[in-house]
Amino acid sequence: MRFHSLIPRRSLACAPLAQPGLRAFWPAEFDRLFDEAYSRFAEPPQEAPSFAPRVDVDESDEAFTVRADLPGLEEKDIQVSLEEGVLTIHGKLESEKDEDRPGVRWVERARGSFRRAIQLPAEIDVAKVTASYRQGVLTVTLPKLPEAKPEVRTIPITTS
Repeated sequence: MRFHSLIPRRSLACAPLAQPGLRAFWPAEFDRLFDEAYSRFAEPPQEAPSFAPRVDVDESDEAFTVRADLPGLEEKDIQVSLEEGVLTIHGKLESEKDEDRPGVRWVERARGSFRRAIQLPAEIDVAKVTASYRQGVLTVTLPKLPEAKPEVRTIPITTS
């Protein structure tokens, strides 16, 4: 066995992309990268984006208070319902700002909808539930039924 036969010989005629393994790899990989990068442009338009407003739930001995940040909405765009201990807040945002100056027209649109459902752990007095909307904050007050309010009883301690 000769020493030269152990060293692989490289042909100058065989360029790196002409090797069978690389020839199959590069075109498929480039196709995949371009498909991923530009596939969003070929998709049909989707529904309006949805968003989830921030909600705070506070509990006192008398009631639950739910506050939701809903900037940009009007009172007519908000629906509040209570069914079987679940408070649902649903809203739709559709706004358009149009600014027209000499040589420039600026139009900005915002659209979307949301639905938040909050399970309440105690019985609610449905007849006394109130909701108010002021400066972009929805406040829902849900009074508890008298049976659901925690009863505090002082227990006397005796000495033996």
